[in-house]
Amino acid sequence: MKVLASKLKDQIKFRWHKLHQFQSSFEVDIKMGPYQLKTATTPEEILECCKLRHQIFFQEPGIKNHAGIDVDRFDQYFDHLLIKHLPTQKIIGTYRLSLIKNIKNSYTNLEFNLNHLLSKTRQGVELGRACIHPQYRKGSVIALLWRGIAEYMIQSKADALFGCSSVHSTNPREVALLFSYLAEQGHVLPHLLSFPQPAYEMHNFDMWLAFFIGKLTPDHRIEAQKLLPGLLSSYLKMGAKIASYPALDEDFQCVDFLTFAQKENILNTGAQRFFEGATSDQSTPSLNPTPGITISSH
Repeated sequence: MKVLASKLKDQIKFRWHKLHQFQSSFEVDIKMGPYQLKTATTPEEILECCKLRHQIFFQEPGIKNHAGIDVDRFDQYFDHLLIKHLPTQKIIGTYRLSLIKNIKNSYTNLEFNLNHLLSKTRQGVELGRACIHPQYRKGSVIALLWRGIAEYMIQSKADALFGCSSVHSTNPREVALLFSYLAEQGHVLPHLLSFPQPAYEMHNFDMWLAFFIGKLTPDHRIEAQKLLPGLLSSYLKMGAKIASYPALDEDFQCVDFLTFAQKENILNTGAQRFFEGATSDQSTPSLNPTPGITISSH
């Protein structure tokens, strides 16, 4: 009975957020080896993405120990990239993205004031809810996901990417240490820093930031490098910058940083290869992927 009640509750949530009526804004369809990356085009595909998100965001870290779906009021405004393992027809990765036209439809704006940041871009694509099944966290899958993002940027004529990058710590000392390290390495945009919305402020962060900023020792840097998540590290390697102080997300037991990347900066890195041949060649050549990156960020 409990299982049936839980499934019924999930179905109600799915319909409440109007995902049974979902229509994609742009369509991406790329195949590489045993994988297919595409935008979800049916409610059934969206539902499978939401199940995978719940598994990665709630079951994997032990926040919840039962199956379900991760869905919110913003999903109806986003396209949903998915990666399908063709031999099993199993959806093993997903990423939601949207060309934000109304700031009220932005999940990131829930945590950060975006007005100043978005004034610097003509058309920005918001990224979020990135996850890949643990058995498929390999370089080729990550590379395919980035190829899909590049294709989406080209189709939508976007000139920037932005979104929340998660750090799985709620310790203000650790978060201040990591922020200080990123600032020291030139990964922070001091002229564009957004403050978290009041409900997401992190207490005692400022105290620890004053302790660390400009005073890092070699041991501090080693500790900070261990705190840097793989997904955020990959963003930085591809030209992204930190554009905020941290926002504390108690629901997911993490902090988020607003991450911002202009297309021109992305093209000045190795990520340029993801844009080469996009839209004109859907067969996807070898992508020379970067191994060892874990995708999991809401």
